[in-house]
Amino acid sequence: MTDAVLKKGRIVVVKKGEKLREGRVSEEGVRELHPVEAAYLLYTGRLRLVDEAGREVSFAELFRRIQDGNLWILFIVYTDLRKRGRKVRIGFKPNTLYIDRGSETIEMLVLEENTYVSPQEVIEFVNSAVNKGYRPMIAIVDMYGDITYYDVSKIVFKPIKRVQSV
Repeated sequence: MTDAVLKKGRIVVVKKGEKLREGRVSEEGVRELHPVEAAYLLYTGRLRLVDEAGREVSFAELFRRIQDGNLWILFIVYTDLRKRGRKVRIGFKPNTLYIDRGSETIEMLVLEENTYVSPQEVIEFVNSAVNKGYRPMIAIVDMYGDITYYDVSKIVFKPIKRVQSV
């Protein structure tokens, strides 16, 4: 089991468990977990999380303390993908995940049902993912926690040539 401490909104690993691949090494040289990764490890029983005072932090308490409106939907999608055997990483942009599938990497935008996203935002996401060599996907989580995955692609139409009739 891995031990970590919740310090000022950061989750720092103090004792690494077996095969811990979650988290990133910070500039200070310590491994930090994203709240979604910590929630997943707590959920699966592979993490023991304490606060600075040494009190144990439960799964529900973590969500109360982090107060990020998108944490729950990211957790749902992250957990679903991990259950399906996917290698998932937290994205650098808000609400993004990366899924490694062999030689292909998928950049996934995670959205909550009924959240307004302009067509321009979707176009920018797709263009950004394609320009980085990733396959773009969108995951939408409904109010019941069900997830719908959409494969998104870029289509460029050729101009239509007008033919004059005689």
